[in-house]
Amino acid sequence: MYKFFAQKLDKELPKNQNLKEDNTFHEYEFRFFEIGTTNHLTKENFKKIFNFFKKKEYKMKNEIIIDSIYSTTTVEEFFKDKEYKKLSTGKRIYNKKFMKKVTYENIFPDYDENFNIFDYDSTKNKTYKHPVEYMSKEKKIMYTRDHLRLSYSLENNLNDYITKNEDNLELIHTLNKPYKLVRFKNRYSFQLDKYWKVDLTMVKHLTPSQYRPKSEIEYIVEMEMTNLDNIDEMKKSLKKNLKIIYGLYFDCQKYMFTIKPMNPQTLEQKDLVLLKKQRYTVTDKADGVRMFLIICKDSINLRNPKTGEIIRTWDIKTGVHNTIIDGEYLKDTKEFLAFDILFYGSPKNERYLDVRSYPLSGKENTLNNRLAFLKRMLNIYLKDIKIDLKIKQKKFYDNIYDYSKELWEKRKDNFNYNLDGLIFTPIDQEYTDDLNNIKYPVFKWKEKLSIDVRINFNSKMPFTQFHYNNYNNPWNRDPYINWGPFVSNNKKLLCRIKNSKLNLGRFGNNQKGRETFYLGLDDYPHANSYFRRINSKTDIAEYEFNFEENRWEAIRIRTNDKKNPNAYKTIESILNGIINYVSLDNIYELKNLKLENIGALYDLTEDNVQRRSWRKFHNYVKEKILKKAGDLTDTNYHLELACGKGGDLFKWQKLGYKNILAIDSSSTELYEKNGFRERLICAGFIKKDYYYKKNDMKITIVFGDVSLSLKKCGINDKEKNKLKEFFENLPKDFKGFDTIGIMFAIHYMFGDEDKEDKPWNSKQKKLKGFMNNLKENLKYGGIIFGTYLNGKNIKDDYTFIHNGKQIYKIEHLLNEKDNFKKYNDIWKNKKINTINIENEVWGKDIKIPEPKINNSILDIVFKEFKLENINKNNSFEQYYKDFQKDKNLSLGSEEQKLSFINNVFFYSSFNIQTFINSINKHFDFNVFERKRLIKKLKSEMDNFSGTQLKFIYKNLYLNKK
Repeated sequence: MYKFFAQKLDKELPKNQNLKEDNTFHEYEFRFFEIGTTNHLTKENFKKIFNFFKKKEYKMKNEIIIDSIYSTTTVEEFFKDKEYKKLSTGKRIYNKKFMKKVTYENIFPDYDENFNIFDYDSTKNKTYKHPVEYMSKEKKIMYTRDHLRLSYSLENNLNDYITKNEDNLELIHTLNKPYKLVRFKNRYSFQLDKYWKVDLTMVKHLTPSQYRPKSEIEYIVEMEMTNLDNIDEMKKSLKKNLKIIYGLYFDCQKYMFTIKPMNPQTLEQKDLVLLKKQRYTVTDKADGVRMFLIICKDSINLRNPKTGEIIRTWDIKTGVHNTIIDGEYLKDTKEFLAFDILFYGSPKNERYLDVRSYPLSGKENTLNNRLAFLKRMLNIYLKDIKIDLKIKQKKFYDNIYDYSKELWEKRKDNFNYNLDGLIFTPIDQEYTDDLNNIKYPVFKWKEKLSIDVRINFNSKMPFTQFHYNNYNNPWNRDPYINWGPFVSNNKKLLCRIKNSKLNLGRFGNNQKGRETFYLGLDDYPHANSYFRRINSKTDIAEYEFNFEENRWEAIRIRTNDKKNPNAYKTIESILNGIINYVSLDNIYELKNLKLENIGALYDLTEDNVQRRSWRKFHNYVKEKILKKAGDLTDTNYHLELACGKGGDLFKWQKLGYKNILAIDSSSTELYEKNGFRERLICAGFIKKDYYYKKNDMKITIVFGDVSLSLKKCGINDKEKNKLKEFFENLPKDFKGFDTIGIMFAIHYMFGDEDKEDKPWNSKQKKLKGFMNNLKENLKYGGIIFGTYLNGKNIKDDYTFIHNGKQIYKIEHLLNEKDNFKKYNDIWKNKKINTINIENEVWGKDIKIPEPKINNSILDIVFKEFKLENINKNNSFEQYYKDFQKDKNLSLGSEEQKLSFINNVFFYSSFNIQTFINSINKHFDFNVFERKRLIKKLKSEMDNFSGTQLKFIYKNLYLNKK
């Protein structure tokens, strides 16, 4: 437990080790709470902790506190002006809590629950610590583990802002019904040592107008950091004090019977990148029931962690304290197949070791991983336990590519029980049921995928509709029915189902006329099934999808071993697994797949991330770049490199780009869930041989490596054939692409990731292949454009937090001087300057090392390949004013800082200076004498093509001063 929170603290502590900076206070608090609650203790445990510290004679302080929380309407009215915006990370204020705080000191010398708000009248009582405090509190992060929560907040003192401004002071007193809640507190604080204090607070929630109680008294115990001048000493103190407080009330055995399992996710195509990039193991998945084996001093208990039911108890002296083993129970053979351990109990005393934060596996004969602890527990301490249950440990294999297929194909020869599938477990992921702390999920693979649902048969259609758990229907008057039909209006899901041509249910229109998908079976509920009859619509049935017959197939009734059907998200995940089915051949092929970050970066994208203003701004910039390229030259033929999921598709359509070849090194980005192909189909493009077509726009997508010769860069024969057809079908007068784009990816061409030593290795050959593709495939006068993160704008490590969540983090892994003068200077170093980027878009706290380049390096490289920079102002900042005006959006100061580190670039094979000299000589005057040039051009119009005239005017006059 301590190890978990110590790691989280390390990430969040201020670098200058000051808890207070000007009017801002960094608040770090641990809150203790009971099993089955989320934020408080029982009265009995609260008094137990109070009495302990009172008897120990720690210095105690008592405070009566009245927190009046302002309503959202009040906040919007009051904090409008520009001065306040300096206190915010952005435009929005809803993530903050604003309050007026009144404090009375040392009212109660001992424990007392008889505190009444009417006894505290500000006109009579003069014992204020401060007459009034105005403040805001913004929660940055929260981590929860074992009924303990760490929160980090920023408190801003707004006294000066309000009390020293007469207008503000008048407004705050004239607002109508300003508060939404009053929290009336009786707090006892004990200073534990230099670094921590414990606050024991009784809280009454009152209505703001008449002070009526809204709920029972809450008993809250929090431990708050008070000093940070020595981090090591602070951590030692933390460990000691957590242990003291936790030991006063926490019942480990009671807690052990409430722990939830770490559930696997259905393996999809998009997850293959994690199997390749991270360390995973494979083991068999038996056709049994998930169980916890809970071992206490005098008993062994078999508990179903999903239902909470104790299946079996053996009253036997084990000599082992507080141990939890995770595994599968085979009822027919009375076997327990152990595959993980959560708590490791010592046979010598009542202490136990929480091993959930340890890696899954490691070196043999070392107790530094969960499987080693599991082996020791089974082979030494439980070896001679005499119960009618055979306990065995499963085998795990690191070589997932070879053993996945072998385990499954030889399952009948190698196992004396039926296999239901395979489990892929990450080595470096701690055991947790908290989705926010899962970086690398456990994946389950099944030959056939199934769901557990309740059913409702409509005999008129006939159609069997599948129902999910926790259905919230306001019209449902039966409190015992919390399930309802699985329906979806999600356009992406509907598009995926249609595109898959799988018979997963029916399509129709809901009451509002929106197209809707209804999950179910076009037949009787038990048609084509292994069982004859479903007795009641409240029965839970398992349905498996049969790919050969393209239909749901009823497998078994599960009412006896499951209380509830699957949740909505679970069913949605399984549907995606069916649509994006992974075969064992797909896993085997990972063995020889070379995966670079250029693919991994996008493969790890979470599709549900909110589109924040700064990301909208980036899209706005990209649209402006595409438009400018179209103003400078034609857009008949465009080459898009590192195209990803085709996020610029609608920009291309809007701006008139016609024939596009889009290449990416990630097949997942192109072909799987939410990928480019799906985007094209959902946008109405029709598949035509090797390309997709809509109106006069054609798009060819290719899985390829753009550091190889463009015409042969396809990863496999299928992709190479697409390229061959694309180039063979070009018109005879094709002289190259009008435009070539590469957005936020050009830096990957400078080297390869070094997995052992994080800074990237420089690779001249790779860049040369890429640059030759640009030079050889761009027509004369064509434009190369793109965006990149400019290394010169990143001097220090950088963390961006928005609405209490870390959005972006940059750390330097290698940061040497790179003021290169010549092309060959770049390759003198074997390593490239590298940064670690952690981005909410990728999710799960995944860090990806990336090479860091800058604008001068780009100029040197492009000049080496006879490509000229045709744009002087390359900053993102130049587009910001127009963005505010056009989109009516703005960025906070932190968002601006994040966005403006990026640059744009424009290069061309067209040498402007050579052209200027040539045209000056031809006309015998300076072409920048605009009137004379235009007059001359009009008189000799027939000697110039439209493209040349367009380029002369737009480039020379609009971009040159």
